[in-house]
Amino acid sequence: MAKARIPKNLSVAELNKLQPGHGTTAQRSRIQRLLANPGTRHLLADRFLSPAQQQTRKTVAFNRTPVVPGSTVTNKDLTSQRDAAAALKYGGAEAQAGRDIASRQAAVGQTGGYFDNYLAELRAHEANQAQINAQSQAAVQGLAGSVQGLAQNDANVVSQGNQSLQAATGAAPASVTQDASNASMLRQALTASFGAMLAGQGADASRYADTLAHVVGPGQKLQGLTRAQGDVTKAQQARSDLAKEKGSFEQQFEDEFKNNEAKNVLAGQIAGVKSDQAQQQIDIQRGNQRIAARALSVNAKDKAQRYRETARHNRAAERNTHRATTVSARNAKTRADAQGREIYTSGPFAGHAKNEVQGMSGGQRQQLVDAYNKQHPPGGKPKPTDPATQYKRNFRAKYGVDPVGTPAINNAKTSIGQAQTWINRVRQSNPGMSLGKIGQLLSTGQAKTKDSAAIPKQNPLFVRVAMDIAQYGGIRPGTADRLHRSGYSVKVLGLPTRGSNIPPGKV
Repeated sequence: MAKARIPKNLSVAELNKLQPGHGTTAQRSRIQRLLANPGTRHLLADRFLSPAQQQTRKTVAFNRTPVVPGSTVTNKDLTSQRDAAAALKYGGAEAQAGRDIASRQAAVGQTGGYFDNYLAELRAHEANQAQINAQSQAAVQGLAGSVQGLAQNDANVVSQGNQSLQAATGAAPASVTQDASNASMLRQALTASFGAMLAGQGADASRYADTLAHVVGPGQKLQGLTRAQGDVTKAQQARSDLAKEKGSFEQQFEDEFKNNEAKNVLAGQIAGVKSDQAQQQIDIQRGNQRIAARALSVNAKDKAQRYRETARHNRAAERNTHRATTVSARNAKTRADAQGREIYTSGPFAGHAKNEVQGMSGGQRQQLVDAYNKQHPPGGKPKPTDPATQYKRNFRAKYGVDPVGTPAINNAKTSIGQAQTWINRVRQSNPGMSLGKIGQLLSTGQAKTKDSAAIPKQNPLFVRVAMDIAQYGGIRPGTADRLHRSGYSVKVLGLPTRGSNIPPGKV
């Protein structure tokens, strides 16, 4: 079964001429298929690849490149040897540095756990001290009640004694009553002083326990964690210093390796030159022998060669004659076609092409002649033509189409203004998108902005006008010609032009 032939426009050479996102649907589909297959992805140009794929391609190309011109050792080989040497010298130190960092980080957690337990004990001590203080205050209050009860009992005893003395003598001894009262006041004062002393001691103990739990303990924890974290930082700095030393070693290794390889290549080239010179002498001798061997049959071969050359010359002459005849006929047809497209500039057929007039019927041509005779009566001056008709004739004679009317001009101005607005909005929503991509999306109705779900499809011609103004400050000659061929006058539209200051663009 014959292998299917790929069309020319789908060949890799033609695809690589395109820009990403451009081309026909079939071309874009084939590009996607080539990209999806790792076995064919290398056929496409770099611009079709993603940033990651481009980096991979650059890495592969770098790895395949010789370390010095003419060497058989690639950059990949150098990298392998460099890594092996660095691992041999710094592998153990790097592993130890990693273990040091891990142990220091574990110590940070252990230090925090130790101080958490320490702070919990301090808070428990603070709670116990508060409980002891409360119990002391309760005991003092009970003692005060007991003292007051004792004073009441003493007062009763003294009162009974006084009544007995008063019954016997007729008068109460005032000194006994006063002594009992003084003793009661003294006991109460001593009890209050003792309670105040206990209250002060309890408050001091509570404050001290609070200071330990909320000031001293957290401060000690912060100092411990800071010291432990400082050890982690030192270990990390040591590993960083080791990495810098390793990087210097690797760079020095590469430089020395390349210098030695360059010397080896140079020595090989010198040896190769000598070998080539010896081989050249051998080849000269063998060539002389072959020349001598062919000398006997040279005449017969030369005669056969002349016969073959004569036949080839005759065939080439026949092909050239046929080609010249074909080209001459094609050129004659091209000239005839060009003459047929020429437009009459005067007479009854002004504004019409020659082949158009030839395709008219006799009645149609007569109508044009009659209209011309009305405007140009024999022996008199031609009737003046109004400016609008003359403008229409001139426009048609120059561009081959009739100019559009005022409503179409107004609609075109509105459409161009809308296209400029959408271009600005899409640019604001997609700062990295190219102007050409924005114009393609607007022309196909695929453009979107952050504040609009979908942008209506715009007229491609008006989008091109808006893109020229946005990029160059005026429309290019190619764009102006397209407007004219569509019946729009650039001057009537009021569009700015830049002449030769900007690229002409495709017509």
